[in-house]
Formats: sequence, C-alpha cells, structure tokens
Amino acid sequence: NTTYVNVPLDRDFDNVTIEWSISGASSSFTLNFVALDQTAMNTTVTASSGTYNNKIAPGTYSVYGTSGGNVFLGTIVVEPYKDNVRNLTLEPGYAVSGTTEFNGTGMPAELTFSSGTPVKVTSDVNGDYSIMLPDGHYTVSAIGYIEERPGVNVSYTATGELNVTGAAASLDLDLTRVEKGAVAVIWDSADKEEVEAGETVAYTITVMNTGNLPDTFNITTDSKWNVTFSPATVTL
Repeated sequence: NTTYVNVPLDRDFDNVTIEWSISGASSSFTLNFVALDQTAMNTTVTASSGTYNNKIAPGTYSVYGTSGGNVFLGTIVVEPYKDNVRNLTLEPGYAVSGTTEFNGTGMPAELTFSSGTPVKVTSDVNGDYSIMLPDGHYTVSAIGYIEERPGVNVSYTATGELNVTGAAASLDLDLTRVEKGAVAVIWDSADKEEVEAGETVAYTITVMNTGNLPDTFNITTDSKWNVTFSPATVTL
C-alpha cells in the first residue's frame, strides 16, 4: 500500500548582512530597494544618519530614498556569502513634477526616470505626479492602461528627456495609444474529427478580434482537403 503524507515546508532565505554608514539624512526615512535581477527581492529599510545593520537578499538593486531636501538614488550590489559594507550619502534633491495626459485629459500612468539607475513614480487619476531627484540627465518613459472592452487592456505610452540642474523641474508627457492587431480562432473540439471518404461535414468556427482596433480578416487554410469558408472575410 502507498501512503501519501503532506509535509509542510518552510522557505529559508539565504539573506546576508549589509552594514550601512548613512550621512545626509535630516530625520528617519525609508529606503526602497527594487530588485534588478532574479536573486534580489523588493524590500524597504527604515534608517537615518548613522550606522545600521540589515538582512537582505543578495542581488542588484535600485535604491531610492528621501529625507528632508536630500535624496539618494543609486544602484547597489549585495554580494552573497559575505557581510557587505556600504557608505550611503544623500545629496540635494529637487522636485520634479508634471502631468501624463491623453488628448488633453489627465490619465494615470507609471513613469520611470533613469539616469543609470531607474526609479518609478505613478501619476494619480488626474495624471499629476511629483518626485524628488538629484542633479542629472534622465530618460523618462511612461505607460498607462485602459480596459476599453472586457479582457482587452490598451497601452498608452510616452517618452521624454529631462535635465535636473540645481532647481525644480517639470515634464509633461502626452501619451499615445499603442495600436495592436491580433486575432483568435476557436472551434468546438467535440466536433467530429474523422469523416468517411466522400463525406461532407460542416464546422462552426468563431473568429475573435483580440486586438484593440477594427480589422478585416481573410480566413484561409493550407489543408490538402477541399475546404471552403463562408464568409471567407470578416470585419470585426
């Protein structure tokens, strides 16, 4: 006889110690770690100026945090199987704000600012956003989604460039609808699959426009059998 037993397992993370020496923080603040590779894990750390020890998964991270008028944005590699020591200095930050919109109307979107290290911010329902960044040249991308009909999410994107040079800056982004053509053909697998020689059979297939724009589809087959479709062209 075979006996099956459920054995509960605990997942053990192979985290390592990272020792921080932090300067430039005016008060307690949050550092956001965003994983940039497969071994890293998103996490947050609360800290202020001074020295701290934290446990964190090895990997490469984009790290971002603000304290008062200062900011840190950088890439940190946490090495496995050893204690890591990192000096982290916040520098002056400047407010960057703007709007993401489509056809003149504010629309929520996720923005990514990248100057070697990416950091993300999401605009609100009116398309307004604000983030603090250090001096630098940033490549900016934005993407938003609208479910135009059940099951069909349409992407809206925009890109831009921004220079932050010792003062507040602004960047508005006009989103563009990403058009996508796609089709799905469905038939009932319970329909008869084997026929006698000379027998004529009819099948019903369903053609679905799974893209986000109207389209015309020609229905054809490379079958060696005498197959016809009626209608052979559909517009959806």
